[in-house]
Amino acid sequence: MNRIYQGKVTKVQTLKPGTRGNASGDWQDLPNWPHVLWQHHQLFQDAVNYYIVCLLALANDPQSDAWKIREWMTTEGSELFVWGSFRRRGATRHGMRESVGPYLVPGTSEPTFEACAKAALAGNEAINPVRDFALQELLFKCSGNNPIKNQGAWMLARFCIPTYKGGFSFDAAAAVRKTGEMRLGTELYALSTQTELETFAGNLEISWVVNLAKDAKPFIGEMARGRLLKAVDHFQQVFGGSADTKMGNRVKTYLRAQVGALAALTTIREKIIAIPVEQLPVIPANNRSIPDRLEACFLFKYYPCPFTAELLKVSFPQQKPAASSTTESADNPTIRFLSQDGDPIERARGRRGYVFRAFTSLPCWNPADAPEPQWKEFDIVAFKEAPQSAPSD
Repeated sequence: MNRIYQGKVTKVQTLKPGTRGNASGDWQDLPNWPHVLWQHHQLFQDAVNYYIVCLLALANDPQSDAWKIREWMTTEGSELFVWGSFRRRGATRHGMRESVGPYLVPGTSEPTFEACAKAALAGNEAINPVRDFALQELLFKCSGNNPIKNQGAWMLARFCIPTYKGGFSFDAAAAVRKTGEMRLGTELYALSTQTELETFAGNLEISWVVNLAKDAKPFIGEMARGRLLKAVDHFQQVFGGSADTKMGNRVKTYLRAQVGALAALTTIREKIIAIPVEQLPVIPANNRSIPDRLEACFLFKYYPCPFTAELLKVSFPQQKPAASSTTESADNPTIRFLSQDGDPIERARGRRGYVFRAFTSLPCWNPADAPEPQWKEFDIVAFKEAPQSAPSD
């Protein structure tokens, strides 16, 4: 186990009781800090190894790279064997078994990888193909332009935290959004009459541009009026209005170039204020979004006209029509994940709401023996490290 620092650690300090760390006098030297620091490194490595085992426990397809890594890692005599004691650079080193065994199968002498994997997934009701797909999804989302360092916190929540209420990349909503975004980039550009605009707006769903919030109350009555006014505020900020959302440069440039933009927004505002409360729409709550897209979607859906259509087009540039589905390759990971009966990670969570437990939720750290992590930040960093630390050919 090695930890690399930029520079040299010369001391470790902790907060004095009752202080906040705002002043130099709030800190005190930690006695015997080299030993404590090394213990922390060992604990962190245990956490990394724990997540490696949990992730590889999901691998059940003998043709997958993850399965091959699992076999290399756990087969004695393999060049990459690290499960039991092994030799590297002329020294005998402790294997991962000694690192994770006490957490997963306490009291068991020399547990097998299979025993630890079974313990890691205890209570998980997902079938093996779903587990495999969940692991493949993580590896797909955390490679290329979406490295684990950017996706790690989100992935930990989806794999390990039952209270997670956010979206999933390949659930039914993702398929709806993919189709909706394509329609906004194609069909929207073919509309010319007011009747066509109104018909398209009637079919438009907010879920085309943003994931809807699960189990959240929609905007009804005066709350709906306030939500629509917020959409107007977003665009009027370019003309000096106040808004709590951030506008992109492309939309700013577009609005400043439109002579009648402020007048059009003012007219929409007046309509929103004047509409009787019983005629206000029910607006679904949504997760985090790109404000330019979402607010334009609101204005076009409920107030379709050439101005709101053009405003929406700014965020959805014209596209070529989608290729026929018969030409899409089944080898395309996105197509494979979307073809499943829901997002693989979401399905692998099952009714209990998590795939496997976070390291700091294990009974030795959490007296309540509940699946919520006790030190989420520590778990995030360890989870990020795991896919990068697993043995590979």
